[in-house]
Amino acid sequence: MATRSGESLGVSRANGSLDDVVAFVEVVAQGGFGAAAQRLGLSTSVVSKRVSALEERLAVQLLVRTTRKVVLTDAGQHFYEEVRHLPRIVAEAEARLQAAVDEPRGRLRVMMPTYFGGAGIQHDVIPSFMEAHRDVTLELVITSDPTQHLSEDFDVFVAGKLPHERFPDTSMRVRHLFRFPGELYAAPSYLEAHGTPRHPRDLVDHDCLSYPSRDWSFVDPETREPFVVSTTGSLTTNSNAVLWAATIRGLGIANSFPYFFGHERNVGKVVRVLEEWTRESYVDIHVLQPPTRFVPPATRAFIDALVAHFEPR
Repeated sequence: MATRSGESLGVSRANGSLDDVVAFVEVVAQGGFGAAAQRLGLSTSVVSKRVSALEERLAVQLLVRTTRKVVLTDAGQHFYEEVRHLPRIVAEAEARLQAAVDEPRGRLRVMMPTYFGGAGIQHDVIPSFMEAHRDVTLELVITSDPTQHLSEDFDVFVAGKLPHERFPDTSMRVRHLFRFPGELYAAPSYLEAHGTPRHPRDLVDHDCLSYPSRDWSFVDPETREPFVVSTTGSLTTNSNAVLWAATIRGLGIANSFPYFFGHERNVGKVVRVLEEWTRESYVDIHVLQPPTRFVPPATRAFIDALVAHFEPR
């Protein structure tokens, strides 16, 4: 027990002496306690106490203090030559460690909704992320509703939430990323055949192509009151590709995002429907993460890649 106590005390002294040695080196290098204190961001009295503690621990005088300057003793000169590079060595070691910690690496498990499975994600974000971070092993799962899997072992869940919805009560950290405006689209051929709805309640007479919820959100343009309309139709899907194709073919009215129909609208293949009722409709996209204090660099890098891709849109 005595040996262990002595070893523990030695470790404690060694750890505690590092700041004292740094203070000593700076006093010598700067030519005085005041200049050393300023460099270290400490008070002069603290620096003086650290040097005194070092001398007491070593049982030798290192400096001769006068009112105008400090002078190294022979022992102090010898000790200074031995340790004068210590602050630089420690700073460089810290910098190398921080660089290693900051570099994305290791396994990254991500779950995201199927409406993130479009070409922008599959052909741009994911390959670009992999090219930029070769030391990351990405495991990507795409599912209809990531919030149903929050108990599973994933580092990042990407999930959307309508204005009237709430995420399940969990200990997950939630960060809002961006907002997708919700819009209704239909091919001109569909509207020519079935007419154009003027009010959301008119949707009961239309074939509504839904992804994937049948409850569509609207905001009254006069009262600003939000409300939900339950729709019916011939297609409910969690595939944006299927929803896109059915809409372009004139099979119904789709509830989707400009991200998926922007080009088709620009060239006249689809038009917006009930535009004034959907101006304030949206889906908020969030990232949910386990409640840890340390966010791994790979996680941060992946979230940054999502934001860089979608936020400008």
